[in-house]
Amino acid sequence: FVGECGKWNKAVKNAFKSAGIAVFEGTAKEGAELVRQGTVSFVVDGIISRAGRNSPADARKAAIAKGVPCITSAYAALALAESLGESGGNLPVIALNDLFGSGKATI
Repeated sequence: FVGECGKWNKAVKNAFKSAGIAVFEGTAKEGAELVRQGTVSFVVDGIISRAGRNSPADARKAAIAKGVPCITSAYAALALAESLGESGGNLPVIALNDLFGSGKATI
């Protein structure tokens, strides 16, 4: 689900579509309902709307409650879309705790 990303909405939607990812878009309330239904696997919803007001947090709150990843940065969303496109959608999931919590890797 792509919610409010300010001036980056079109670029974010197009990046995910170019990567072969289905994009649902709408209001935060519609996004929250899609999350509750299990229709979406992640949420992109920024903090500030195009009008400069705070974006309603419904989609973000629903995502967190259901354990669905939520990205609030348009830049991070664009990077994810690019990575998914380059990998053909086959990215391994690695928990940061597995990398940094055990002392195996350092920054």
